[in-house]
Amino acid sequence: MKVLYVFLLALLSACGDPASTSSGGTTPDQEAANAGLGGATIAVELAPASVEELEAALPGLVQRVQEELTRASGIDMSDLVYKAVSRSTMLDTLVTNIGHQTLDDAEPASRGALEPLSKGLAGIYSMDEKKVQVVLGNLEHISELFDRPEILSRAMLYGLLAHEGAHAVADRKYGLLDLIGRCSNAEELYAANAVIEGYAQYAGRAACTEEWMMSGFNQLAEVISTTPEIEDAAERMIVEMTVHTFSFGYVQGEALVQAVAAARGDAGLEELFTAPPTSRSLVTNPGWFL
Repeated sequence: MKVLYVFLLALLSACGDPASTSSGGTTPDQEAANAGLGGATIAVELAPASVEELEAALPGLVQRVQEELTRASGIDMSDLVYKAVSRSTMLDTLVTNIGHQTLDDAEPASRGALEPLSKGLAGIYSMDEKKVQVVLGNLEHISELFDRPEILSRAMLYGLLAHEGAHAVADRKYGLLDLIGRCSNAEELYAANAVIEGYAQYAGRAACTEEWMMSGFNQLAEVISTTPEIEDAAERMIVEMTVHTFSFGYVQGEALVQAVAAARGDAGLEELFTAPPTSRSLVTNPGWFL
């Protein structure tokens, strides 16, 4: 099958129980988070957490994002499954997804070739299983790579979880493999990826109804479009190219989806998936596509 080559999302699992901060005072978690901050008070969702804390909080946050995605999309997402898995299991899914996204005349990427990439992914949407797989240990690795403790916060995780769930929304509404199957060359695949990632940003934002949720969601595009500090010039250049590839879909793709939604509403969004742009130029110039 002819398909997209970059639909591996750096998205993941998630975390806390929003009800814990809906009353007045601070919870035990908040008190611990505020310790050592010179008396400043921050919401528990914005505070750095441990992998163990995020794992314990996963069921509550999954339920919340299911509810928000259902409200925002108009379809029932209460049965969307998020699974905490090993890196090896996620690598299996990565290989399968990439296999779906390989043009007929190209060699599929091997498990060995994709293993390094799997270490930098905290989660992935399985196009076969229709489930989200998460590896919280990888999220810790990403946090250390960027030297940004807030990547391990509940807010950041909620944003990522909303984005990942939005891929499932798009899959149920429009069929991701149907979209990818219409692509016959690399340029079309690039544009289709922008539709997929852009829609996930657009629909994911709609699932952020509180300030802490949006704060975490906004960190997503920032991290995706940032190159970590790398001393080796050649290695940094490769990473910068990879970051550019991912961020194009998130940033330019979201701008396209927003423009189409504003101009044509739901019918326009459906058209993005049934008759998608065929080049990067159409993605970066929504008026041409419209």
